[in-house]
Amino acid sequence: MNVLLWAIVFAFLAALVSMQLRVSAAYKTLGVKEPKAIKVMRVINIAAVCFVVAYALWKWDG
Repeated sequence: MNVLLWAIVFAFLAALVSMQLRVSAAYKTLGVKEPKAIKVMRVINIAAVCFVVAYALWKWDG
């Protein structure tokens, strides 16, 4: 895959993680317990970002 596609995938996943961290901060600010599903989703998305970065570095010819 080309670099532009990897950049788009990484940016999308990073935006998802950023959004989830903001939601988590909002729950903490309101003093409400964060749902377990949001925590699980955040872990999955962070793992996906790590996988994309590792795979891109492994396949990078530069």
